[in-house]
Amino acid sequence: MDVGAANGWNVWPLDSGDWGWTAWVAANGRRSGVEPTEAEAETAAWRELEAMVSDAMAAAQSRRELAVSEDRDDRWDPQS
Repeated sequence: MDVGAANGWNVWPLDSGDWGWTAWVAANGRRSGVEPTEAEAETAAWRELEAMVSDAMAAAQSRRELAVSEDRDDRWDPQS
């Protein structure tokens, strides 16, 4: 998953006994949550990071593609 250097995730214990998590991707911002265990927080953070990277890659692809023209019959003719 190479969409830039500024992506990652983190988990940490909360005073309540739950675990907080944050995932971030430079192109897509930051998302956070709380899970009951460290393992669940790591899984949630990793899953969210993968989703954010996928969204960022799809957005980058759509910016590179040209829209299909509706005037297909009016094509440019270099000989005219």
